[in-house]
Amino acid sequence: MTVILDTKGTRLCELSTFDLPLQKGTRFVLDPKILNRDHETQYQLIDWQYRITNKPTTSDTISDLELVVKEISLGFFEARFQRLSNDTQFWAPTTAAVATLLVGSVIAVTLYLLPTHGLVFVGKHIRTFGVLAIIVLFIFLLPWKLGLYSPPRSFRKSFFCALVLTSGWLLCALWLFFSNLPANFHGTDAEYVAYSKALGQSMSRSYWPLLVAALPWLSVSFKVLGFDTAEKASEGLEKLSKEK
Repeated sequence: MTVILDTKGTRLCELSTFDLPLQKGTRFVLDPKILNRDHETQYQLIDWQYRITNKPTTSDTISDLELVVKEISLGFFEARFQRLSNDTQFWAPTTAAVATLLVGSVIAVTLYLLPTHGLVFVGKHIRTFGVLAIIVLFIFLLPWKLGLYSPPRSFRKSFFCALVLTSGWLLCALWLFFSNLPANFHGTDAEYVAYSKALGQSMSRSYWPLLVAALPWLSVSFKVLGFDTAEKASEGLEKLSKEK
């Protein structure tokens, strides 16, 4: 018999078997009928132990596996997605994926047929898009995925949150500095084309080696601070950058 407990020791349910590996961090979904809920609930394995007890009337023993789990709360969009019907859950992401591919295809074809217009557009907006991308990544996405904004607070989380936010604003300043427009720039289409080409050549020549050199140290820092997900992400980026 497998007994499922939450972190407070409250018994959630009992299972006849548990076929997943007994490894901390293992995630699994419990049938809503077992928990008397109307939707599936995802849990993460925190700890486990075997409890052996003697039967009161015989000398036989009973061996139970107790699993301590933590419920994984869904995000804003995931929680609302779970409330949709099965048909809507299928068609909504499918439609979004098709629309994304269509938009990407239109942009790719436009840049291929009209490269000059594409380079002019890049030259005009690359600095703004770069700053917005850094802000979204370092101010919103990365702290949110690492749980730096969620309770409970700790010195490690507060320190690392401040470090990530400061790094984000510093990278914005560095990006604006390195992508600065040349002197005597008048904003003509020909100048924007030359600026886009020069910026692309400068980034491919100078910045990729710096990124390759920095990512291993970033991965080690995530590992030391205990953020395994971010560590794996940085290792993946390191592999991708080496392929470049």
